[in-house]
Amino acid sequence: MTLVRTINAAWMLSCQGALRAFHRASDDVAAAQRRLLCHILRRNADSEFGRRYRFNGIHDTAEFQRRVPPCDYDDLAAAIDRIAAGAPNVLTAERVLLLQPTSGSTSGRKLIPYTATLKTQYQRCVSAWVGDLFRRRPNVRRGRAYWSISPALDGPRATAGGVPIGFDDDAAYLGTWRQRIVRRLLVVPADAAGLRDVDAFRRATLSALLAADDLSLVSVWSPTFLLALIDALPQHAERLADELGDALSARRAGIVRRIARDGVAAPDDIAALWPQLALVSCWTGAASASHARRLHERLPHVEMQPKGLMATEACISFPLVGAEGCPLAICSTFLEFQPFDASGGPGGAGPCLLAHQLDPGGRYAVVLTTGGGLYRYRLGDIVEVVGRLRQCPLVQFVGRTGCASDLVGEKLTDPFVQRVVGAALSRQGVRPRFVLLVPADETRRGYRLFLQLDPGAAVDQRQLARDVEDGLRDNPHYEYAVRLGQLAPVRVAVLDACGESAFRAVERRAVAAGQKLGDIKPAWLASGDDWAATFAQLIECEVAAT
Repeated sequence: MTLVRTINAAWMLSCQGALRAFHRASDDVAAAQRRLLCHILRRNADSEFGRRYRFNGIHDTAEFQRRVPPCDYDDLAAAIDRIAAGAPNVLTAERVLLLQPTSGSTSGRKLIPYTATLKTQYQRCVSAWVGDLFRRRPNVRRGRAYWSISPALDGPRATAGGVPIGFDDDAAYLGTWRQRIVRRLLVVPADAAGLRDVDAFRRATLSALLAADDLSLVSVWSPTFLLALIDALPQHAERLADELGDALSARRAGIVRRIARDGVAAPDDIAALWPQLALVSCWTGAASASHARRLHERLPHVEMQPKGLMATEACISFPLVGAEGCPLAICSTFLEFQPFDASGGPGGAGPCLLAHQLDPGGRYAVVLTTGGGLYRYRLGDIVEVVGRLRQCPLVQFVGRTGCASDLVGEKLTDPFVQRVVGAALSRQGVRPRFVLLVPADETRRGYRLFLQLDPGAAVDQRQLARDVEDGLRDNPHYEYAVRLGQLAPVRVAVLDACGESAFRAVERRAVAAGQKLGDIKPAWLASGDDWAATFAQLIECEVAAT
């Protein structure tokens, strides 16, 4: 235990430089961002992209915005294909270390180039977070940690050109010596990521967690990832108690066997198994909010810290203890922001603003530039400014841009659906375990809202359908399509409250499509077809708006 605390203290001290650098930069955000941009452009002036846009002649942000157009992944796909084939100097003058997969909106998968510079930028952000967290929450330093690890996906681990595909775990984002520190502190070995079967992966993860009575920190992306582990514990508890044997104290073994007998891991059981668990870091906003609340109900003794917006492509924001929102990662990523129209349109509007130009309460689509070869890249995430730390805006994630669903031209987006469905549920005081609006095309095109409540909860299904339909018709394209008969009014399907978690069904669908388990994000709106088959075993009753 003394060694663990010593290592944690050393890690905290090593992170203070990054934290101090952020606080200095927050006194003059414009200057800090200008310096970062110029550094990125200088390093990549000799790349093909840098020569095309004459990076060596760009000396300020205004000139950069004039010369380089905003882009999406599809605009870079051909260049990334060439990188995958082994071509050098395409987007960066620096060698690409690997291509990190993430989910795409139009394609099933995107591959994000990672260079040493991008890794350093990511490390800078993570270090500022860890430096603040460990200093302000000393109980987190008392034990070991569980950091997100996902089971391996089928498919190649390298491109045809020999470029590696993917990090094995979150610790791999860190520098070499910090990786060694973190892995000394991890309760689940990195080789768990080699398990391809999800049930086997969860059983191995639970085995390592049960053997760790000093667990003090959990860092995952989605709260649903941790909820799934907790929900799987009763299923595996008896077998795990037998397998762990003397690795469990008699008291802990008794708790595990009680969980197996009762068929549920109660909050008191979890607190007794991991008495030192002080904090869980995960997504807590937008579509993850209801899942984060459910997780906190299972872990009422544990502090929940918002994750900040740390995307595969780059860090956009990170959490600070006690802050109203998450400060922008102004030392890691050059950031621009396009004002977002939340009325149902597919994206931002108007010219891009810089970090120091954002208005309180404003909502913006994120545009980023990194040392990994993404220049003025439209990330697709929307943030809202909720405060300031000196000159640095504090933001929270509120949803995704882009046309997530467009059957006949209605162009529904996740933030719009979140506002409509959230308001309709609030009118009835309903806080569902799961909610998702999806396209439906079995008999007549339209949308279906799947809803799973807690056992014993109730909802006026017809009124909910009417309220959601009225809200969706605030989108003029949707309203016009319904009036013309192109779309049927929305239907609401209630799922079995005592059955399997609906999100587990979503996970199976996503994993089958090639997503990593830990990267699956809750959403209010999904595209795709055959959702009725996904939830077929759970549907109890369904009504349409009238």
